[in-house]
Amino acid sequence: MKRVILALIVTGFFIGCGVARQVQEAKNFAKCTFRIKSVEGTRLGDVKIHNVKSIKDLSFKKAAEITSVLASDEAILSFTLNLQAKNPNAEVAAMNKLEWILFIDEYEMVEGTLNQKVEIPGGQVAEIPIDISTDIKEALKGKSRDAIAKLAFNVAGQGDNPTHILLKVKPSINIAGLTVQYPGYIDVKMEFTAEQGKELRKKVIKESTK
Repeated sequence: MKRVILALIVTGFFIGCGVARQVQEAKNFAKCTFRIKSVEGTRLGDVKIHNVKSIKDLSFKKAAEITSVLASDEAILSFTLNLQAKNPNAEVAAMNKLEWILFIDEYEMVEGTLNQKVEIPGGQVAEIPIDISTDIKEALKGKSRDAIAKLAFNVAGQGDNPTHILLKVKPSINIAGLTVQYPGYIDVKMEFTAEQGKELRKKVIKESTK
């Protein structure tokens, strides 16, 4: 009986330590600083537009595909948004889930949830890729086809006007079987011009070849 009681005490001690550690890791994650590092692999429908300035620069076939997409009931804009998180703490920062809402040029585009455990060692930086897919025609309801296409090419980092991206994120962590959310959304903003978009892509390509 004494052994059983001792085992229960030891088990309870380790469970308590584990919960305390998770709570601290969640607090550390809330103190992380975030930035949008890059936008990659932009597509409108099935057409890659990441290195294209406008529909005029596409081949006849690709331009026809884009025109068809813009004329259809939905126009799916997809890309990968690379969120960078820096842990300023001396200890590990962690989360189990990330809820997010994406705004582009003040238009609310789409929201989603990233169900992925992320751990960032003290003083380190982690990159969190978020795959985005949204019906841009629905988000820009009432806008002309030209306006819709222009925003899509701006996201690709090739448009004439600066693109404003706002990603609102809310991290959560699982503690003893319960999901504990950050009390509010954290705003992560990014503004870039076509020239800055090109530089971002060059930097990403350079880093990937190291």
